[in-house]
Amino acid sequence: MMLQALYQYYQRLLDDPQSRIAPPGFQHVGFTHAIVLKKDGRFSHFLTLTQDKDPKILLVPQAVKKTSGISSNLLWENPYYIFGIPKKDTGKDRERAIKQQDAYLDRIKDVFGKAESFPEIQAVIKFLGSDPLLQVEQDPLWPEILEAGRNLCFMLEGQEGAITDQKPIQKVIAQSAKSSGDAVEAQCLITGEFAPVAELHPSIAGVWGAQTSGANIVSFNMDAVTSYGLDKGANAPISEEAAFAYTTVLNHMLRKGSSQRIQVGDASTVFWTDEPNDPVVDEFAFLLSGPPKESKLSLEQEMEPIRKLLSAVQSGHLPEADDKKFFYVLGLGPNAARIAIRFWHHGTVNEIRKKLAEHFQDIEMTGPPYRSPHPRLYFLLNATALQGKAANVMPNLGGEVFRAILGGQPYPRAFMQQALLRTRAEQEVTQERAAIFKASINRNIRQGNTQEKELTMSLDPENTNQAYLLGRLFAVMEKTQIETLGKDINATLRDKFYASASSRPCGVFPSLHRSNAQHMRKLYRDHAKTAGYLEYLINKIMEPMPSNGYPTYLAPEDQSRFAVGYYHQRQDFFTKKSDNEETEPVTEEEQTHE
Repeated sequence: MMLQALYQYYQRLLDDPQSRIAPPGFQHVGFTHAIVLKKDGRFSHFLTLTQDKDPKILLVPQAVKKTSGISSNLLWENPYYIFGIPKKDTGKDRERAIKQQDAYLDRIKDVFGKAESFPEIQAVIKFLGSDPLLQVEQDPLWPEILEAGRNLCFMLEGQEGAITDQKPIQKVIAQSAKSSGDAVEAQCLITGEFAPVAELHPSIAGVWGAQTSGANIVSFNMDAVTSYGLDKGANAPISEEAAFAYTTVLNHMLRKGSSQRIQVGDASTVFWTDEPNDPVVDEFAFLLSGPPKESKLSLEQEMEPIRKLLSAVQSGHLPEADDKKFFYVLGLGPNAARIAIRFWHHGTVNEIRKKLAEHFQDIEMTGPPYRSPHPRLYFLLNATALQGKAANVMPNLGGEVFRAILGGQPYPRAFMQQALLRTRAEQEVTQERAAIFKASINRNIRQGNTQEKELTMSLDPENTNQAYLLGRLFAVMEKTQIETLGKDINATLRDKFYASASSRPCGVFPSLHRSNAQHMRKLYRDHAKTAGYLEYLINKIMEPMPSNGYPTYLAPEDQSRFAVGYYHQRQDFFTKKSDNEETEPVTEEEQTHE
């Protein structure tokens, strides 16, 4: 199903001239330099093609699959092949370099023959046959080109673009690509048609963490993974045409700057719809990954698409046409020499919208006024990693979380556990971690069909769960300490006791109460109104708690509730109250004095 969907998407893009998808037999490659020839085949100069330090993307013949043997690309290659230069100055390497140069020239002659109809090809053949290295060594750009070893293409003086841009030449190249030589014919698993089977599939580049030269989804490189005496690609027969189509469209979506890819943990994620250039793709890219780094959108502008989505889903005003339009999501991860499928999901556009809306509701968490209450998935995953770095996110976690989002399933248990580990290690409950705890708990409650009350996005004074109340109590005690000793104290209660208080309350809270009483006595002397308010909060929090003491141990779910309660109470301290909302209750002493 997945490869079929990719093949069909390639066919749709091929019919759309705006897509710039590579036609059969070709691919887009970035070039930093070109070899410019005179019409008689003599070398003219090297031309720099970079634009703002980025290589220029050109359409060239499809790359050959490079192995330990010698095989050359057509009309483009690295300088070692074109000029016969050995990478090391040994007899074996010099011999191999000569064979590489011969293979490069032979490939051109095999496709174009004597090239009487193509003066551009004749010029290339003459250049390659007349000691090309001697001609280019004096060019000032040659040392830079040789050191970089990047691919080079050919241009003819007086013509625009590369030689491979010429339509008559492209026609010959495309015709030669259809010739499959001695390829075995079989029924293609994608198209269902009998056709030459691809022995080796083209490489897929752009997957984060995979080999930079490209890797494969389908490959058979050992006898242990083959069956019935079949060789390589014949074990999973996919025609050369279909293999080219699905790999080309994947490379197209994975390219640098593509609006159809995002990074979810270690999963390079691409998505598409039934229609090319569908604006829905941009909508989902924004919802999933947020605005690009260079964007200057205000917080209100950034939040508007999420608000519109939530409003449309809640009111039921979703486009009817999108009930029949399919949306496809594919997550690819690195796995040694191959590419692993982290997740594959498809459904109607409106089904996906509803799942995303549910996710945004679940992770909605109050925070500073300058931050969105809906943390992006990228930051949620980073909140579970050492030093908050994407490279340290637990392998497979991104894919599991994304699968849960698209399927409306409970988040993976590791999502909560990793966030708890970082919280205890760093003694800090961030907005993202609080959102993870809230979302995980609420989905588990719904999945279990229990009557337990779900956690809210901000402080819930009606929540009587003991772990949640303990988190609030710990936050109030910390606030009391800070108000008493000042903000410049070396270590707060959180710095010293958060990990133990959130996991083994009975061993910590009795002593916290004693130290809190001392702080209260001092605070009443210096700031009676503040002290009265904090004591009022502690009494309100303690009121619904069981009278049999503090629990010996809190399970991970309750440690998460503790964290949310702590975070909610701290945020409530920083939340500006309305004019008619009492911030610090008046004590009985103050009422009597008045």
